[in-house]
Amino acid sequence: MWWVPEGQPVDPSFLGDFQPETTLYEYDAPLVFTCRDDRDGLLLAYNLLGEGDVLRFLVVAVDETVIAGLTSGRTDIIGVLRQPRTWIVDVAQGWRIQRAWRATFERIPADRLPKPAVMLWPWLDPLSETGLPGENILSTRAPFVK
Repeated sequence: MWWVPEGQPVDPSFLGDFQPETTLYEYDAPLVFTCRDDRDGLLLAYNLLGEGDVLRFLVVAVDETVIAGLTSGRTDIIGVLRQPRTWIVDVAQGWRIQRAWRATFERIPADRLPKPAVMLWPWLDPLSETGLPGENILSTRAPFVK
């Protein structure tokens, strides 16, 4: 069921053309990707699902360090999405932005977000390195659960 974001509507022009720069995860369409705002600032977009021909994304301002933590398995998806600069963006076919809202992470329905410890890719394990000196311990991989 469609939900109405509780944030303030904003002019989406600051998002630039909202074209995926680096697709990090996809299934029929980019679901997690980076893009650039109109000032070349790095953004991360996470698909919150949608309705009909409209996809809804949680978009957060990030930097290369945050993306490196996500792609290396040092940070889970939900940890990366907890950023102070957050927007909800509705995108129609052809990547045309229909609407955007300034949002706070806490007001996004929990059933739209990844669960804690869910990594970007299933082979990343949040506990893969124990840091014990002189030992090389491999842990089992956490299952991919959304």
